[in-house]
Amino acid sequence: MQLLIAVLSFAKLALLAGLLALGVAGFTTYRAQTGGGMPAESELSEVSGTLVDGRIVTVERKRKGITTTRQYFEVDLSQASGGATQKFRIDEESTNRIQLNAALKKKAVLKYDPSDANMVYSMKVEGQNVVSYQAIAQRAQRAAENEARLNASPKVWFWGVLLTVAGALGLLAQRLLLKRLRS
Repeated sequence: MQLLIAVLSFAKLALLAGLLALGVAGFTTYRAQTGGGMPAESELSEVSGTLVDGRIVTVERKRKGITTTRQYFEVDLSQASGGATQKFRIDEESTNRIQLNAALKKKAVLKYDPSDANMVYSMKVEGQNVVSYQAIAQRAQRAAENEARLNASPKVWFWGVLLTVAGALGLLAQRLLLKRLRS
């Protein structure tokens, strides 16, 4: 009898694991269906001015002995309205260094997200697209779909439901068994 109670005590873990699997699968499915977490183009802020300087920024993160390196471009824009120079981030996959160097000292219009560390989603230099919002949106959508394919596969849904049901039934059985033992 004690063995049965000990086995049923893992029901909470099964329930939590099942709910976690269902939550991850649901979130990645939602994200893939809503454009990969990209802000709408109409929600972006727009600024114009002259690109003063640009550089490549490398960020290294060490986590549990694993080092990951990520690079992005950073440009300084002197606003046309005479404001202070602002820094903007451009994902390295959005453009290349040659295009960025050619854009320096020229007039540019940037659409960026101020809530995302001034990430640029669209940049036109003298009327030509250097960073395209549509290309970034397509890349974000593909990444979200790939993530959903991995995290929301039918196997994940199956195991999530199975663990949730098994955990709930295990908790119910444990309560009934403990209730009988006490009476």
